[in-house]
Amino acid sequence: MARNADYAVLVTNAFPAKKQHYFVEKDVFVISPVSLEPIAYTLRDSLLRMAVLKLSAQAKEKAVQAICDYLGGTEYRDTVAGMADQLVDLGGQLKAEMRAHKNLWEKRYSAYRSMFLDVSSLDYRLTSLLQGVSPKPRRALPAAKGKYMEIQGLKPGSHA
Repeated sequence: MARNADYAVLVTNAFPAKKQHYFVEKDVFVISPVSLEPIAYTLRDSLLRMAVLKLSAQAKEKAVQAICDYLGGTEYRDTVAGMADQLVDLGGQLKAEMRAHKNLWEKRYSAYRSMFLDVSSLDYRLTSLLQGVSPKPRRALPAAKGKYMEIQGLKPGSHA
């Protein structure tokens, strides 16, 4: 079915060998989701500029072809590929940083929880001694007086 569109864009994660993130095939821009923003911005901006200039149909067709030629060229492709590679790398770094932070938080949370239980144990033993009662062995201690604050998403001891 024919469309009266100035540009055709296909967004995909499936690319032929040696064509990653972006290429132009038969005036169709084939791009990965990570490359979408710069290309969409460029294409939209070119359409707006042509509308403002009120180009004739022939001048618009010529301008669209010139833009397609430029966007299909090495300079633009290499720049977009470089940005896409950076975005993929930054995304990987962010995920690794988030995992590292979560592991650190879980370790710290586990340590605080352990200290809370230790303080409860000491309190129980001291209270028992003050009342003249022999404290029960550590394994038989009653539940802590207060409840330790549970944090959703953090699992005590899961960092190991």
